[in-house]
Amino acid sequence: VLVGETYDELGGSEYLKVEHGLVTGRPPAIDLELEAGVQKAVREAIRAGLVKSAHDCSEGGIAVALAECCIAGGVGADVHLHDDLPAVSSLFSESQSRIVVTCAEGDVDTLVDMLVAASVPYSVIGTVGGDRLRICERVDVSVEDLREAFEPTLERLVHGDETLQSEELVEGWSGDRPAAWPRNACVVEGRNLPWAFVSV
Repeated sequence: VLVGETYDELGGSEYLKVEHGLVTGRPPAIDLELEAGVQKAVREAIRAGLVKSAHDCSEGGIAVALAECCIAGGVGADVHLHDDLPAVSSLFSESQSRIVVTCAEGDVDTLVDMLVAASVPYSVIGTVGGDRLRICERVDVSVEDLREAFEPTLERLVHGDETLQSEELVEGWSGDRPAAWPRNACVVEGRNLPWAFVSV
């Protein structure tokens, strides 16, 4: 369930910085009343025992938030975003006051009733399960590939791609070393986005 609402807001975003090399535009404004309402509603749902997990949508937008959730939980998700935004805005907008929460299937109606009573925007966006993250027909990537991209991100940023092949980087790796570290794999409407972007 997405608590909050996504708008066409890419100003100052990680998407512009990473994909286009731009640090420009007006960042999304924050509505403090809405922010307080979203935070209060989610806290109340947590106290009621309805929420299994919660993750804010910030740098990188909902696509990155969902990727991080899948990596942390070791499980995939099948997501459908109910908006009329351009694909990049739908995935990577950094609109304020948004939290992705999960709950048991049997608790969805109760959670929705709480959000309606709190007068905060929400949308039921999908289900958790499997070993892939699918977002509409725009993103389809395995959780394992997300993890392999995410874990060496700091080393990549500091030392460059060459370091990814070093023994120092994989020291302590819990599994078998991949034959080759992924460079591009996240397909967004036919375009390959750099893995560094999905792992911001």
